[in-house]
Amino acid sequence: SNEPNDSDQPNNRLDANVGTLVHRYMELIAHDGMAAWPVSRICALSAAMAHWLAALGHSADEARQGAERVTAMLTQVLNSTDGRWALQPRENSHYELAISRAEKQLVSTHVVDRTFVEDGVRWVIDYKSMPLPADISNEAMRAIANRYHDQLARYATLFAEEGLPISKAILFLSLGKLAILD
Repeated sequence: SNEPNDSDQPNNRLDANVGTLVHRYMELIAHDGMAAWPVSRICALSAAMAHWLAALGHSADEARQGAERVTAMLTQVLNSTDGRWALQPRENSHYELAISRAEKQLVSTHVVDRTFVEDGVRWVIDYKSMPLPADISNEAMRAIANRYHDQLARYATLFAEEGLPISKAILFLSLGKLAILD
């Protein structure tokens, strides 16, 4: 799930497209396994990422910056304990799981970035690609994560019939850190 795109300011558009790209790579890494995605491979794809961003109308400079942001986030995730934990293969795991629910003839589609069962707990994890300061406090990080409480609570209802306890978390890609929601 991408951050809301408030306006068509160039930077917001770049943020949105960087978010789309980093989510796509996270999906590929979860699908293929981390062994298939060493940091060297991600760095080697930087030019392809910049090309993709340029094709969407970003200047060469913006495209290069965007590609650098994507490779930095993916590197951070792959080098982090929380990121590797979230991406490791498990039974009953899904990434970018789209679930359509018909409620009162209204079909809503929810896209869950990552979900799996570990030790009898259903985890529902949403990726956020906004840049955050490296020295952000855990309290500040949790406060940002809790802004998405309602969104993750909606996702959690999709798994209610399993009867398992559900943990909801945000993985901040720029930090490679997981914030578990209250």
